[in-house]
Amino acid sequence: MLLDYQLKGDDGLAICHRLKRGLLPPRVVVYSAYADGALAIPAAVAGADGVVSKDTPVTELFEAIRRIVNGETVWPPMTAEARRLPLSGWTPRTCRCSPCSSAATHRQT
Repeated sequence: MLLDYQLKGDDGLAICHRLKRGLLPPRVVVYSAYADGALAIPAAVAGADGVVSKDTPVTELFEAIRRIVNGETVWPPMTAEARRLPLSGWTPRTCRCSPCSSAATHRQT
């Protein structure tokens, strides 16, 4: 599944997290204009299988999707600075989906 990071009215990472908690979780590629190492960390926490930039040429996008469908992951390069960044405030604990709204029922993905 190709999932936009910034959706009107919802958070792409929260949607990813909800999808990955389902009985048949899909492979998820977060698609973003802001696809960099700083996004890779919260996307991984949300359960994404990769992050791809909207600037990626179509042939490379298809290759990334093919790799993810085949069980690989695709992540942008991580700079040392990105590794030190906080998770942009998003963690599974801050997810507002109904299964996660109770700490008693929350499971980490």
